[in-house]
Amino acid sequence: MAYQTLQQEYLQIPVVTRAYTTACILTTAAVQLEIITPFQLYFNPELILRNYQVSRL
Repeated sequence: MAYQTLQQEYLQIPVVTRAYTTACILTTAAVQLEIITPFQLYFNPELILRNYQVSRL
């Protein structure tokens, strides 16, 4: 019963806010579980322009 209420509340959140919140939670979980490191996430213009790591954008 509580699961359906939580799901309904989640689906009522605007799409952009829901996507941003989900991305933040997944990123935090991935760092805490040591799947990725914080150094893989930070914005570094030199790596983007010289090493073509466009995913950092």
